[in-house]
Amino acid sequence: MYTSCFSEQLQKLKREYRERIYNSDFYRYYRSGRTDHDETYFSLGNINLHDGLNSFVFEIDSLFSTYYDNKVVRIIANEYSIPTYSKESTMMK
Repeated sequence: MYTSCFSEQLQKLKREYRERIYNSDFYRYYRSGRTDHDETYFSLGNINLHDGLNSFVFEIDSLFSTYYDNKVVRIIANEYSIPTYSKESTMMK
């Protein structure tokens, strides 16, 4: 029972990562190590509405962090959590 639920949640996490992060221009920019657009991406108050918004953007403290800071955190979290969850899922079988 738990294995099925766990696997289902893992697939949901992977799908969301692929749809909202992995296929974005920002992801490619971030992973390339470029810095030429850092001022655009990491200045307070700069949100590119054409990149698409998720509801969490309205929860960000605009005086403390940027929309893209949050995206970087999600990229890093997914890079660590998906392999860990995949390993745990395999061990449960």
